[in-house]
Amino acid sequence: MLFGKLTQGQALKALCINVPGLKLEVYACRVNIFRKMLCDIENDCENDTTEVFNKAFKPFGMKIG
Repeated sequence: MLFGKLTQGQALKALCINVPGLKLEVYACRVNIFRKMLCDIENDCENDTTEVFNKAFKPFGMKIG
């Protein structure tokens, strides 16, 4: 992702940080996944399905797979 320099988790974290006032809990609610799952994705600890990753990246116009 992004020329192979960032993991998916790092990319998601960078995107979310650049949205002023966006809190993890609010974002998790908006994309309809658990906050812990989102946190695990950002920390590259979660090996979720493509569906979960797509939910997490959808607001940024991105799709995995």
